[in-house]
Parts: sequence; structure tokens; C-alpha cells
Amino acid sequence: MAKFLFAAIPAHGHVNPMLAVAQALIARGHEVLYACHTQFQSVIEKAGIPFAEDFSWGDGTVLYNEVMTEGNSKDLKRIFKQRLGISPDYGGFYDINGGTQQFIALIDRFSPDVCYIDSLFFPGITAAEVRRIPYALSVATPFALPSTEYLPHEKGKRMHPLKRFVIWLLFRRSELSITALLNAVRSKYCLPLLKDFRHPTGVAAYLLYSTCAFEFKRKDLYPQTFYIGPALGKPPGGDDMQFPWHWLDGRPVVYFTMGTMFVDKRRFFQMIKAAKGADWQVVITTGRSLKDVDWGPLPDNVLMRSYVPQLALLQHVSVMVTIGGYGTVGQALASGIPLVVLPPELEHIVTASKVSYRKAGITLRSWAVSAKSIRRAIDTLLHEPSYKAHALTIAEDYARCDAAETGADILTHISMVRKPILRPHGVPPTLYKDEVHSVLSVLSHSSSHQL
Repeated sequence: MAKFLFAAIPAHGHVNPMLAVAQALIARGHEVLYACHTQFQSVIEKAGIPFAEDFSWGDGTVLYNEVMTEGNSKDLKRIFKQRLGISPDYGGFYDINGGTQQFIALIDRFSPDVCYIDSLFFPGITAAEVRRIPYALSVATPFALPSTEYLPHEKGKRMHPLKRFVIWLLFRRSELSITALLNAVRSKYCLPLLKDFRHPTGVAAYLLYSTCAFEFKRKDLYPQTFYIGPALGKPPGGDDMQFPWHWLDGRPVVYFTMGTMFVDKRRFFQMIKAAKGADWQVVITTGRSLKDVDWGPLPDNVLMRSYVPQLALLQHVSVMVTIGGYGTVGQALASGIPLVVLPPELEHIVTASKVSYRKAGITLRSWAVSAKSIRRAIDTLLHEPSYKAHALTIAEDYARCDAAETGADILTHISMVRKPILRPHGVPPTLYKDEVHSVLSVLSHSSSHQL
């Protein structure tokens, strides 16, 4: 049996996808330890996964999440300057040296055969390279998926040169600063310096929770990139969360969620207004930050809850309205549910563009969002069957995957071969559950670089 050390930044969208993989490994008799900020200790332990109590890094990410969750984005820079003395742009790198030292000590104590690290958990990446431990990266969103191009292709094609240049200008300064920050740590351990912080040098595999049925066709992926299907593991606490199932009366159900971070009260009021007089019901989840808000009298077809058992509820949902969080979109499409996407950030805009490109939903950019446009989009999805049909097409492809078991298979394979798993040129990145063992057997012979 092997030992696997997991690590993720303290954010639900990054922690949760890895839980089911850890559970699958434990079920096979392997030993797993999960490192994260102590804020997520209860989440991880409730999933039945041992938590590394002697590790806690990620104060910058925790602070960012807290400020955004409370709806204080306008004060983000001031709060970061006061509490941490840095810009929020570098919150995910706060005390990166201390985090790396902690993770090296954790590796020395636990002696893992393989590390499975969130792609934004940079202390773990550096520490694994220092101790020469094979590691795979969990990619929670394609926005964080490295590629051989400086900028990824858009809809399977190269971006227009002017657009590429503008994006390059916008991100170049922060990219250089972050790369220099990481290289300062790497130089202490005599590691090769990075040209770009997004491209570590020793990755055995990149695992993205999706398939080619949803992603744009890309020619710029590293050969160790695999799509393993959506992360559908049950979130801790989901099964024992009470919900008034009797309230659902047979009308179509719309589910509205903004996730846990990018919470905008205006959107909730717009959703409530959009529901007035509609021939469907809507379940709205607010999260903890808005649980005490006075929403006023609610229409009888509106139910508001702080939290809901999302995966169970999706079995009753006809349309989802969301900001476009990658995990949430994956869960909706896995259930064949078309989406209305209201993307607030670039990461969500990219995901929303895929939903629209696959004709599995409608995107409303920020300047176009209103109660009227939300109502119109929902009614369109309910009455135009092509959207449902396209969502079901993606769901059928997703059903051929098992992210938890495939992830466990890949990590176990890496523990034995201790080298990157490289796809031959022209082989698609999607790894279906009935093909895993045969594909890994072939790919292991085509990989030559020992870690």
C-alpha cells in the first residue's frame, strides 16, 4: 500500500474536488493525509480523511475569501494593506517561504510516495521538488491549467494578436513579480528557476475535472494533461442537511446560487423579482454571509436557504442560475441541467463562454443582467428543448467518467512508475473509466523521464 499527501489552498472549489479522490484511495487501503489551512479541518475530517494538524498555510487566501464573502470587495486593498501589508494580488503567495518550510517538514514526517497538490498550492509544488517526491496537480479550473502557449487558445483557435497583446500587458507585471517571489524560495533549495510561475518543471500529471465534450478543443496542452470527468463526490455535510422537499410541488424548479465568494446582493433581489408570477419555483441559496439579510416578502414560489444539499437538489432542478463556478457548472451539466450564467470575473467568463459555445445555456454579462433578462433567459431554457438536449449530450459523456476512481488510478500508477505519464501526440486528453487501465499501461511505456 502507498502513502499519498494531499494539499490545497483554503477554498471550497479547490478542496472539494480532491476529497473524493482521497476517499477512493483510502477505500483501497492506501494511507492519505490532507494538508490545508485549519479553517478547512472540519470539512476534510468530516469526509473521513485524516487532516495534517501540524500544517496551516494560506492566511492570505483565507483573508481574501472572508472579505469577498462579506461583500466588501471595495475595501479589499485597504484591508489587505492593514492586516498583511501586501496587495490582495499576492494574497495567495503570502508567507510562501514559511509555507514551503512547513510542507517540507510534513513530507519528512509523513514520507509520502506521491503528492497530489492543488495547482495553486505553490508551497507544496516547491517542497515536493525539494524532496524529489513525484507529484500530480489537481486543476480545479481550466483557467489554472498550464499549456505550452504563453496564452491558451480561445475556442480551439489562437486569440487575435491584438487581444493576446492586451492580455499580455495586463498580466505581465504581476506574472514577473510572482515568478520572482517563487524563484527566491526555489533558489534557497538550489532548484531550477522558473521562467513562468504557472509552469512548474516536475509535474507527473495534470488532472482536470472535465471532458472534451465541454472543453474547447486545444492543441496547446502539456502531454501529461488528463481530463477525468466532473468532481461529483458528495460534499461533507450534504447528506445530513435538512431540506423541505415537500415544498417542491411539481412545477419546474430553478436553482440559484452564487457560490461562496462572489456574492452580490443585487443579483439575489433581481432573482426574486424575476420569479414573481412565474410558472416555476426557485430555490435560492445565500451562504452564510447573507443569512441575516431582510429580503422582504417573498413570492410563494421562492424558497431561500443558507445552504442546500446541492447534489440531491439537482435531481429535481430544470434550470440553474449561477455565476459560473467551474465545479458547480460541472455538477449541473452532469445532471443534464441547462444554465443561465452571470459571470463576475474573467475565470467565470471563460467557463460561461464554453456553456454558450456548447449551446447548453445562456450567458448574461454584467451589463445585461436584470430581473427581466434573468426571467427571459430562464423561460427560454424551459421552453426551448435544444438547450436541455445539448446539456444531456454533455451529461452522457460525463457519465462515462469517474473522477474519483480515475484520479486514484493515476496517482497509484505514479507511485509505481515514479515518472510523468505522457500522452502520445494526437491522443485526446479525456480518460474514460472503462479505458483507464489499458491507457495507463500503454502510456507508461511511452514515458521516459524518471522523477
